[in-house]
Amino acid sequence: MLLNITWLLLWNQKLMIPALICLALIVFTSYLLIFFSCVGLQAHGAWLKQNHPTDLCCIYVLVQNGIATYATWTTIATLLNLTVVLDINSMSPTNAATVSLCLLLLEVIVWFVLENFVIEKHVHYIMTVYPVIIFALSGSLSKHYDAADPGRNAVFSAVLLVMACVFFLTRLFPGGLETP
Repeated sequence: MLLNITWLLLWNQKLMIPALICLALIVFTSYLLIFFSCVGLQAHGAWLKQNHPTDLCCIYVLVQNGIATYATWTTIATLLNLTVVLDINSMSPTNAATVSLCLLLLEVIVWFVLENFVIEKHVHYIMTVYPVIIFALSGSLSKHYDAADPGRNAVFSAVLLVMACVFFLTRLFPGGLETP
């Protein structure tokens, strides 16, 4: 909470580089919270399942997905803040946005690989990452997409949106849409 308040104050004073650093720290600490939650469930999940199954369900649904929602949203906010910093420091707004979209693409691909092939048993119930990305990209496209003359970043955002939708469906239906 202290980092969030600090970020708001820095952003309000237009201190963009310190605000970017502060927001990146918010993202980092959110990722740490997810890690510690997963480690805690690894250590105590079996006991919770046997003695307090409702609490375990609440941890999966509310705690882990809540933290993942916040972490994803602040990750996107950090990339937007990075775009502003790059724009202020003599990069064209289009190129600055492209840099941030490339970083978002990299993060989405890395997360998909990690959650499905490396740490799947720990993050199996975290489902809110892709809906947050879908929501953010949909908002961006609804405001900035011009069908008559789509710019480079609008097309990039649309491709990222489709990718996030496919990854989300893959996460929801890991075995495909097979008939029982």
